[in-house]
Amino acid sequence: MKREMDYNVEAYDWCVPLSELVGKTIVKLEQVNDWRELRFFCSDGTVYALHHFQDCCENVYLEDVNGELSWLLDTPILMADEAQGETGMEEEYGTEYRWTFYRFATRKGYVDLRFLGLSNGYYSERMDFIRIPEELVTQWGWIQAQQPQCAKTGGEEEDQVVCLFCRQENRLKILVPRWAREYGFWLEYDIDGEDIVGEEGAGWEKVYPMLKEWLEKAFFPVESRELIRDAERREAFLTRIKGCGCKIACVDEEDWEKL
Repeated sequence: MKREMDYNVEAYDWCVPLSELVGKTIVKLEQVNDWRELRFFCSDGTVYALHHFQDCCENVYLEDVNGELSWLLDTPILMADEAQGETGMEEEYGTEYRWTFYRFATRKGYVDLRFLGLSNGYYSERMDFIRIPEELVTQWGWIQAQQPQCAKTGGEEEDQVVCLFCRQENRLKILVPRWAREYGFWLEYDIDGEDIVGEEGAGWEKVYPMLKEWLEKAFFPVESRELIRDAERREAFLTRIKGCGCKIACVDEEDWEKL
């Protein structure tokens, strides 16, 4: 089991709004000490933690998850917010309770984390969302030092866009280079080929240039505009994707079913 970090008082300055996750892509979640802490590892190298700063004898823990945590992985976060729920006092024990909800949305669905805080009324009963400083993330060994962004990982599939077109079904499967995930892209897209080649389809000699033009002028520009908010970062992605190789192949219906 991963060890919960004993953050010092400076960690209070690391608190950021939960909404900072919007637009980012989480590639790994790590729960610590029976859900007393939840860590978010993002594709751009940033690491966050949903953590409660212990003051004294209060208790804050995850009571319930509505949805699947896997829905938060490998797809851009579209919504991330915090909402306060019911508060009250358990008269028998003199304990104050507070519900706090952390709500997320991706293309895969909605995920709600419900935390319950208990105290004598003098201490915080909520979680804090903190961004771990980059130098500490590597110092603590949570992730390895980041490679330069322009470095390629090697291997044919990781260095080029692979586009497979099934003429019989007019289906299109796009395999995006693995490094594109740091920009929020999925690694695989299934698309209706009729959007590119028309209902009646086209000969393979015409399909190739149509697909290549569509990828360069329509798919990647539009998709990057939706996923990458920063204009300079978006332009850097488009420049990098144009520098990739592009492998386009036509497959028959039998092979398509095996994909």
